[in-house]
Amino acid sequence: MGKLAKKKVGKYLIIFATFLFAINIIAESQTPRKIPEMWVSKSQSQNRVTNFLGGFYSSNDVKYKLLSTKLGKPETQSFIYTVAKIKNLFQMMKDDYGADFIFLRIYIASYNKNFGGGYFDDQDHNTLKIIFAPANALKKDLGKYYVIDKNMEPQKLDLGFKDNWTSFYIKEKMPYLLKTIDVTAEENYLAGDYLQFVSDTRSIFYELRYIDDFLTDEVKYQDTANKIKISSIQINFAAYSDKGIDSYDDTYKKRLIIQFEFLNSQNKIIYIDDTPHFKERLKATFLNSRKFLEEAAFDHGDLCPPKVCN
Repeated sequence: MGKLAKKKVGKYLIIFATFLFAINIIAESQTPRKIPEMWVSKSQSQNRVTNFLGGFYSSNDVKYKLLSTKLGKPETQSFIYTVAKIKNLFQMMKDDYGADFIFLRIYIASYNKNFGGGYFDDQDHNTLKIIFAPANALKKDLGKYYVIDKNMEPQKLDLGFKDNWTSFYIKEKMPYLLKTIDVTAEENYLAGDYLQFVSDTRSIFYELRYIDDFLTDEVKYQDTANKIKISSIQINFAAYSDKGIDSYDDTYKKRLIIQFEFLNSQNKIIYIDDTPHFKERLKATFLNSRKFLEEAAFDHGDLCPPKVCN
């Protein structure tokens, strides 16, 4: 083959490779993004919040009603943080622990004004709060704790405050929460303490990669693909139903949980189910992995108890 012929072949190969690259880019852009593993369906999300709050005809063993009665005023229902503040919080934790930060642990706590440190106002005394804790691959706390304070700023929390507020929650809230769960169910006992220490939820573990996917990648996707601007994250207290997690799993009946929701600039919830191309995304996720879909649709994290609580 002459030099001219070789030159032409080389030119055609470059054109063909460029064509294949362009086809791959188009195919990738047309492939629906998988639904995040932190996703909970709209109906499930609404039902679980109702399980915590109760309805007009709800019984007397509803968590929110019992806690509010004990408190003498409405108990905390949710927290709203801007996306920017949430990102700042997670960046703070990542800067502190880097690759060791594998799980996010969220503790449920009660603020104690007598051991407050100025993080919240005195009027928040004995109300539900949440504490964020980075954990390693073995689900062991890495040592530092964090809150978003009364000024909506991420702050590091001294260990003494974390221990006091979580203990205050167990002392002040747990006796009333125990009235809402099955005290004979094995999953409601601390690990290794079956029939000794019954408890409603004390903390929940989430894989950091799934949190990142939900709070960062999904937020970006909705903005770029659907022109939907997510301004804030709402973290709700919720509860499983008296039938358990879902139709596939009847454990953790009525257990306390938390749920993450997206909000727009008007603080209206944006359900992924209502966004464009949701059905295509659902189908793509289902076809790629049935297990992925079932876990994603009914996310609940790993609850303590019975998971590691110390």
